Order: sequence, then structure tokens, then C-alpha cells
Amino acid sequence: MEKFVLFLLFVSTAHCADVSLSWNANPESDLAGYRLHWGITSGSPTQHIDVGNVTTGTITGLETGVHYFITVTAYNTSWLESRPSSEISYTPPTLIPQTTSKLTVTNGS
Repeated sequence: MEKFVLFLLFVSTAHCADVSLSWNANPESDLAGYRLHWGITSGSPTQHIDVGNVTTGTITGLETGVHYFITVTAYNTSWLESRPSSEISYTPPTLIPQTTSKLTVTNGS
């Protein structure tokens, strides 16, 4: 009697990506920091992070294959926020999921 065992494993996980950004410093003397804003609709950010008084920041956990729109704002010591920078767009590349397959054939009685 022949026994056939077919084993297929598809490894597919939600892939996340990070994007690092940098920008020119705001020259105002009362500058307190910057915020990165992003979302999936142009002109309508739904999330933000405060990166402090530095001109670089990283957005983490972006879903691969999704198109994002990103801006930066500056805020001063009175917590007044500037208008958003020019918007940039970014789509984290989609990774191909790993696929493993195994076929076992045995002869038995």
C-alpha cells in the first residue's frame, strides 16, 4: 500500500516597514520641536508622532503595499504649530511571502 503525505506551508505574515525622514531646520528662535503626520489620504493625516527638536524622524509599522502621505510641522514654545510642509508620498515595498512544500511518498504493507 502506498501512502502519500502532502505537506504545504505558506508563511504569510503582515509585513511592516519603517521609513526614516529628514528635513531642513526651522530657523525661528522659539522652536520647540517637530511632528511627523501621515495617513493614506492626501491632505488628511490620521496619525502623528512628536520627534522633538531634531530634524530626523522614523515612522514605524507602516503596512507594505499601502500608499502613505507624509508631512512635517514645527511647533514653538507656546505650542503653536506651523502649516504642514509639502506632502510627500511613500509606498513600502511588498515582500514576497516564503513558501515551503514537502511531499513524502512511502511504500508500506
